[in-house]
Amino acid sequence: MIKSKKELHGLHFISNVTIDNGLGLKLVLSSYGASIYECYLNDVKITESPSYKEFLSSLCYYGKTAGRTAGRIKNGLVTIDGKKYRLAHKKIHSLHGGKGFSFRNYKTMIKDKEDEIVVKFIHISRDMDQGYPGQLANEIIYRLLKKENSFTIDLKARSKKDTICNLTNHTYWNLNGDRGSILKHRVFIDAEEYVKIDNNLLKIGVEKVNDTFDFRKEKEIGSNLFDNEIQESAMGYDHDWIISSSKSSPQLVVTGDKSHIRMEVYTSNPVCHIYTNNYAKEDEKYNSMAIEMQKRVFDVEKGAIDLKKNELYHEFIKYRFIEEK
Repeated sequence: MIKSKKELHGLHFISNVTIDNGLGLKLVLSSYGASIYECYLNDVKITESPSYKEFLSSLCYYGKTAGRTAGRIKNGLVTIDGKKYRLAHKKIHSLHGGKGFSFRNYKTMIKDKEDEIVVKFIHISRDMDQGYPGQLANEIIYRLLKKENSFTIDLKARSKKDTICNLTNHTYWNLNGDRGSILKHRVFIDAEEYVKIDNNLLKIGVEKVNDTFDFRKEKEIGSNLFDNEIQESAMGYDHDWIISSSKSSPQLVVTGDKSHIRMEVYTSNPVCHIYTNNYAKEDEKYNSMAIEMQKRVFDVEKGAIDLKKNELYHEFIKYRFIEEK
């Protein structure tokens, strides 16, 4: 099933596309930010977002595509081909590409294929947009499978100059669907290393996981969330884990403690970032987790997110859902 409608927002007509595979998985997508506005499994809404109006204007990146670079870049400064660039920044540091892809209205294309429904969002970012060199063509492609409850996001880009690029999706998940706490959600992360941060949320080094960050055996996300190391730096998780496994097995598994909905996440990216909605107002704190599969943005000066002229950037994130009995 496919439904599509357009709504005027400011100067833009935004496309809202609902796709349903007939097996219980439904996505409500928006061309604004090439976003997931809502995701349902068997009528349980498993994503967290405010009203539609707030969703469009919020600076919390609900369901949005983060880019040109997801994550924080210290002082908003980067060197490309020996030249320094000052990226758009909030206060001091650059975050999620400034007023970047999360706040752009994408062109929409929809195809109903035999095995999948495909929604493609397309945007051209001009040279020096938000301080980034190179005109960059960006495609965000959602593929909803018809034979199983899963969907994939393909993140593609190509630049006319050497630049940097690190795209991700920033959906907030609550698999119970009740807007309550996710602290008893059970989490598995296939990672032996995490990235330590300072009190400004900047990455300061890769370390072996300790008890606070070890999710190689499934445990509740809240088990160690109130450890001093977490609370003093970020008041919750706002950290990178360095993925160990291959892309053929899930690198992340989250299970709702009430719904027993299990979400497996697969990606071609090397990093899993989890943010437990630490800075929300008190009654919404820890009511969802943003899961951002991305590149090693903390290694920006080592070339970890470099994108060469005319080179294709292509990463994927796959979500598979199982309702456990």
